[in-house]
Amino acid sequence: MESHLCPNFSPLHTQILNQKTRLWPRPIELGFVNSFMGNANQVKSTSIKLFYFFDYMIHMQPTPLMSCFNILFTALVKNKHYGDVISLQTRMNSLGLVPDFITLNILINCCCKMGRVGDGFVVFGALLRRGFHPDDATFTCLIKGLCSKGGIMEATGLKKMIAFGCRPDVVTFSTLIHGLCRSDNTVVALQLHEQVVNGNSKYSVTCKPDVVWYGSIIDCLCKDRFIDKAKELFLEMKGRGIHANSVIYNSLIHGLCYVDD
Repeated sequence: MESHLCPNFSPLHTQILNQKTRLWPRPIELGFVNSFMGNANQVKSTSIKLFYFFDYMIHMQPTPLMSCFNILFTALVKNKHYGDVISLQTRMNSLGLVPDFITLNILINCCCKMGRVGDGFVVFGALLRRGFHPDDATFTCLIKGLCSKGGIMEATGLKKMIAFGCRPDVVTFSTLIHGLCRSDNTVVALQLHEQVVNGNSKYSVTCKPDVVWYGSIIDCLCKDRFIDKAKELFLEMKGRGIHANSVIYNSLIHGLCYVDD
């Protein structure tokens, strides 16, 4: 069977064109598609097979459900083939295959993982135009992307998230606080922490912090030599039943060494 892979795909796609033998029998029934997709994540080296299988799927009649493509995309994401997922989706669009909500969320995640946050927001706009309602995962991906690109103050616009009926969770706030600390906005991170854990947040959200959340702030406080505040936060964390990890202990030890100096 002739391959119809796009010319701008990665070298992995070129390998498919040079295959002398088939990687498995040609799939005939949708049941086989679902069976394969259920096992695709079990093998780490399935990338070439996934591309090969995608080429078959788009020519099957009837076309497999979008959920099958989503599982394939998820397997590629796990192998960090973010750009290939975007290329495959572009090809699907050219064939008139319409992405669903999960597909668009996967694309947003891929764009943000590649540092293409602007493209992530373009996909977000397409998601809204399709009448879908973004969920916590959608916003968390965008917030992570903004934080990684230094757009931390834009990422703190959580009111937009809440306006869509979503509620920031511990992952969302941990991401924000980590980003604030990395961008030398420790005071803002501390304010956000106090607002959220005390239940007087302007976002009307109360959230229980985790060890990553505390670790980010304690580390920055120690580096800024606010050791007393770091110890206060450490005791607060213990009072909440959260066990410190090696990162937090190392931060405190280094912080105490600064004080001794």
